[in-house]
Amino acid sequence: MNHRRFGIVALGVTLLLAAAIALAAWSPAGSRTAAAASAEEAPVVLGENDVLIGAYVDNIQDIDPQTNSFLADVYVWMRWTNKKLQPWKTMEFTNLYQAWQLITTTSQDEPVAQPDGSLYYLARYQGAFNSVLSLRDYPFGKQQLEIEIEDIRNEAVALRYVADTTTVAISPEISLPGYIIGTPTLRIRDNAYPTDFGFLDKTKDNVYSRALITTPVATPITSNVFKYLVPIVLVMIAAGLIFLIPPGLVEGRIGLAITALLTLVAMEWTSTDRLPINSYLTLLDSLYLVSLTFILISLIQAIRISWVARDQDEAAAIRKDEAAMKVFYVAYAAAFAATVAFFLLF
Repeated sequence: MNHRRFGIVALGVTLLLAAAIALAAWSPAGSRTAAAASAEEAPVVLGENDVLIGAYVDNIQDIDPQTNSFLADVYVWMRWTNKKLQPWKTMEFTNLYQAWQLITTTSQDEPVAQPDGSLYYLARYQGAFNSVLSLRDYPFGKQQLEIEIEDIRNEAVALRYVADTTTVAISPEISLPGYIIGTPTLRIRDNAYPTDFGFLDKTKDNVYSRALITTPVATPITSNVFKYLVPIVLVMIAAGLIFLIPPGLVEGRIGLAITALLTLVAMEWTSTDRLPINSYLTLLDSLYLVSLTFILISLIQAIRISWVARDQDEAAAIRKDEAAMKVFYVAYAAAFAATVAFFLLF
C-alpha cells in the first residue's frame, strides 16, 4: 500500500470529521439570562375586570418527546381589585397532560388584602403539561414549553388577565439533563372557541383571556455533536476503507460493508428509541439514510472493481479503488454537510 492511498484516507478523515465537529462551534440561543424588565417600569393600573397574573418556574423535571409532555413545578399568583371576582377558583390549566396528577399547594385559603386595596392569591402547582415538541432538527433544536391558564367561567369581557412581566422568573438551581434552559416569559392572548358549546344564549362570544407561561429550552450543540454525529462519521470513515482491501479479497470487502451497515442500523435504533413515530424525517433520520445509501453504493462499487481486477489487471483495479475512495469521502462529506445545513438553516 503506497503513501498516496494513505493520503486519501487522511483527506477523507479530515473532511468527514470537519463536517461534524464544525457544528460544535455553534452556540444555541436561549441560555438563561437575567430578566430584562426594569425596576423603573411603571406599576400596572388594574381595571375593574383585570387580574394581574405572575409566575415563578421552580423546576422542570423531565421532557418526554413520546407524549409531548413535561413535568413542571410553578408558582402562580394573582392580584385584582374587583371583589366580585374569584379568579383563583375559576382558573384552570388548559394543557394538562394528566389532570389527576396535578398537585395544588397554598398557604392561604382566601385571598389576602393588600395595602392598595387589591386582593392577592398565591398557589404552587406541580404536574405534567402538554406542549407540542418539534423534533425536525433532532438531536438539535429549541423547544417552547408552555403552561396555559384560562378562566373557565368568565369571558374576556368580564375577566381579563394582565401579565405581571416584571416578576416572571425561574429558579437558578434548575438543572435539566440534556437541555439548556432559558428565561421564561409570560404573555396574554384572547382565545376564541369556534362553538357555542350548546348554549342557547347567543350573546356569548366565547372568547376567553388566556395566560401562557413559556420556558424556552435548547439542546446543547457540542455534546450532541460528539454523541450522535461523530460516531456516524467514524463508521463511515471505516466503511470507506473498503477500497483499501485488495480487489481480490471480495469476502473481506463485503464483510466490512455489511458490518458498517449493521452498525449504523443498531446505532439508529438506540439513538431514536425515545422518539415517537412522526410523519416527518428528523435530521438524525436523514443522516442515517444518507449514510446507509453511501455504504450501499460503496459496496456495489467495490464488487464492480473486484470484477475489473479479475477480468483486466489488478493495477487498473487499484487505480479505480483510489479514485472511488476520493469520490466516496468527498461526496459523503458534502452530502453530510448539506443535510445538516438544510435542516438547521432552512
